Amino acid sequence: MTNFNDVKKFMETFGQEVKANAELPNDKIVQLRIKLIEVEKNDTINKLIEQMEVTNSYFRKDWFYLLNNLTPNEPIHPKQKLKIVSRHY
Repeated sequence: MTNFNDVKKFMETFGQEVKANAELPNDKIVQLRIKLIEVEKNDTINKLIEQMEVTNSYFRKDWFYLLNNLTPNEPIHPKQKLKIVSRHY
């Protein structure tokens, strides 16, 4: 037994494309990579989140918190290492 139908329902609910057959993602998706950055003095969480290159900008903030194991009210500090999604060229 799998959770395929539950995943399908979740993806449809949140506007994600549900594929009927397995296929490789398009070039735009394949180029995405995790980039390690160092927080600078005047950086804010929102400024860093804006740099995230995820396909659905609605989930940018969620991806940022998830990748960095942060809670929404947790502060960031200069020289702290964080991850963002960026393009690989």
